[in-house]
Amino acid sequence: MPLHSSNRAFIAAAGSGKTEDLVNRALAIPPDEGILLTTFTNNGAKEIRERLIQKRGVVPSNIDVLTWFAFLLRHGVKPYQQTFLDVNVVAGLINVKRLGRPRKGTIAYYVNSSNRVYGEFLAEFVLLLNAEANGAVVDRVTRIYKHFFFDEIQDISARDFEVVHLFLDSPMAVTLSGDPRQATFSTTTSRTNRKWSGFGIADWLEGLDAERVLRLEEHNFSRRCVQDICDFGDKIFPQLTPTSSLNTTSTEHDGVFLVRTTDVDAYVNAFAPQLLVWQKTSNTYGLSARNMGEVKGLTFPRVLIGPTVPMEEYLRKGLVLVPGARSKLYVAATRARQSATIVLDKPGNCQLPYWSP
Repeated sequence: MPLHSSNRAFIAAAGSGKTEDLVNRALAIPPDEGILLTTFTNNGAKEIRERLIQKRGVVPSNIDVLTWFAFLLRHGVKPYQQTFLDVNVVAGLINVKRLGRPRKGTIAYYVNSSNRVYGEFLAEFVLLLNAEANGAVVDRVTRIYKHFFFDEIQDISARDFEVVHLFLDSPMAVTLSGDPRQATFSTTTSRTNRKWSGFGIADWLEGLDAERVLRLEEHNFSRRCVQDICDFGDKIFPQLTPTSSLNTTSTEHDGVFLVRTTDVDAYVNAFAPQLLVWQKTSNTYGLSARNMGEVKGLTFPRVLIGPTVPMEEYLRKGLVLVPGARSKLYVAATRARQSATIVLDKPGNCQLPYWSP
């Protein structure tokens, strides 16, 4: 099979600038060529729009920035919904568990009584509509866009892989970018194609590279994190190539540290870190906190991490973390440029140094 040289994929370490790279690639394309920039989360789409505006003052008229679900609804469902429904009746998405067991292929399988598509089955519905319309969904998308960019590709799952593969086999130039280590979201809970979800995205991309469907590159560097933070992240995911730091800034407090609960106030007064916790109900030590899973793409000079009990056991005993926890610990630590400090009272076998006032 000849190489689809216009299709690219990047496995990019935290802080390598993958979103910035996608934005720059999009802006380098002639303004008469349609471009789609998609990502899974609303925050991710907002970040892309803000970067475009910073560089050009506005989002260029030839560029659409849509979340993945918004794209599938606008271009996959609405133009071809008449196959099952009246024209223009789909009201949007609903992200709740579907009640009952409707037969696959019937409208009730995909859409509720209020004409909202179940998010869990959105990609599958698009595949069905495309098949029923003899490929018209993909044909229409490729007439609108010559270039398809997907940021945070590690967040897709289930039938999303099949939709993306349709675009890889289309005339569009497709660019996929992501980091398997940062798989903190998922588009569905379906078991379909589960071997490729989360960290398995690396295997999927490597397989496509072997099949010459795309060209896969690794960006094993971080412009954000100092080397000690890169090394800490690499130990969480030793399967991937080690990350090299391009951060040459040196301060009086660089690296990965532990701090005891009794010293948290003094630490915060000394370094003003951003506290990152698992969820809103976690111990925030009386400080303003953000959730680990919601800070992808963000950068802070320093972070303070409130670990979960399994994260504490990972640090003390080296016990393997479940995939979601591994990814969130990696994301939390690699938000920092200079220092990532973890609240831990009993170190066990952990060799990280303690900070004390």
